[in-house]
Amino acid sequence: MPTLPLSKFGRIFDLVPEMIFVLGKKKEIVDHNPAVNDVTGFTPAYLAGLTLADIIMDGDRKTFLESLELKTSPRHLKVRMRKADKGIIDVTMEVKSLQTKDGAYQVVLARDVTEEKKKELDLLRFSNVIENTINPIQITDSKGVLVFVNPAFEMTTGYTREELIGKNPNIL
Repeated sequence: MPTLPLSKFGRIFDLVPEMIFVLGKKKEIVDHNPAVNDVTGFTPAYLAGLTLADIIMDGDRKTFLESLELKTSPRHLKVRMRKADKGIIDVTMEVKSLQTKDGAYQVVLARDVTEEKKKELDLLRFSNVIENTINPIQITDSKGVLVFVNPAFEMTTGYTREELIGKNPNIL
C-alpha cells in the first residue's frame, strides 16, 4: 500500500485513535492508519484496492458517496460500516479535502460510536420506564434538592413538577 509523505514527522496520523482513510481520485483507499485495522478487523491487504464505500452498509452508501462529491469541507455524516467479522458498527465521519503536490485526496476521519448509541438507547428506555411507571419516583441531588419527579409522584403528592423541582422533599 503506498504511503503519503504527510510531513517531516512521518506517519503521525498512525498515533490517532480515530480511523483515518485517505481516498484517491477514484475514491479508492490509498492509505489508512492502524486504527482502521484495529476497529474493523480488516487487514491492509484486504483494504488495498477497495473503496471506502465497499465497507459501508448498502442503506448508507448513497449518502456517503454523495458527500464525497460535495465541494464544501469538512462534511459530516453518520453511517454504518461492515467489520471483518460480519459485525456492523455505527460511525461518524468527517470528510476533508487534501491537496498535495502529488494530487488531490480526500481524508476521512471516522469514529466508532456504536457504544455511545447503545448507551443513548438504554438511557431513552430508562427514561420511558421512569416516566410511564405507576410507581412514584423522585430524584434528588447530593444536597437533597429535588431535581426530578415522575408523573406518578405528581399524582401521589398532588404537587406539580414545577412546584417540586428545586425544593427539599421535606415540603411534603
